Amino acid sequence: MLPIWAKKLGNKPVLSENYAENFKRLEERLRREDEDRWLSSRFAPLAQRLQLVSLYMFNLELARIAGLVKEPGIAAIRYQWWREAIDPDRGAHAGDQHMVVRAVMQSQIPLTLLHTLIDGHQDAYEAHQPSARPEGVLIQGAAELLGPLAPELGERIYKLGQLYAAARYTEKKASAPKSDKSAAIAPISPAPSKNRQAKSIPLPSVLRPAFAHAALRHAYGADMPPSALKKRWIILRAIMTGRI
Repeated sequence: MLPIWAKKLGNKPVLSENYAENFKRLEERLRREDEDRWLSSRFAPLAQRLQLVSLYMFNLELARIAGLVKEPGIAAIRYQWWREAIDPDRGAHAGDQHMVVRAVMQSQIPLTLLHTLIDGHQDAYEAHQPSARPEGVLIQGAAELLGPLAPELGERIYKLGQLYAAARYTEKKASAPKSDKSAAIAPISPAPSKNRQAKSIPLPSVLRPAFAHAALRHAYGADMPPSALKKRWIILRAIMTGRI
């Protein structure tokens, strides 16, 4: 079933005119503010790409709170605002005019996923741990928008999200020995022989636009952040091979 923002043209879904401009603005913001996920989402079909873009922009709005608000009480109000904004049973709300609120509601993203993201961001904020952002929830939820997940696959994708967050958001310490870095992420994804064998299996092609950017975790773990060209090559390779 197509989201309410789409219509059929022959056998292909296209954007309804009412939502085309909003989608264009959201994509441009995502490109500027979170290029990793924007690059991955470009490989999704249109009917799923708007859902991914809307979800990622919702996540960005939540992530911005930690950077803008230093007072815990005010931050709690901000998170609660988002809970109320996506409540389908609420009356008139300031969120009616917010382009991201409109996008996530129109694209029919599950409310349980949105609420779990809000809770995860608030927990990370209160713990003062950017690397504890709900990246596993986000990447698994994005994959579920593209296709069904078996429990084992869902767990594998969730761990990819955790590893990506640890590499991208954890501050690197120049004095820390290399062994410390590997020890820090080892508890997130233990690698017994059975797990290593599972990781060697390419991930399903239909789901790859949801998590191809997780392949960048290896580049973020290096001394220098990846260049724009290197990002594009790594994500394209992940989309083509399914090896993340």
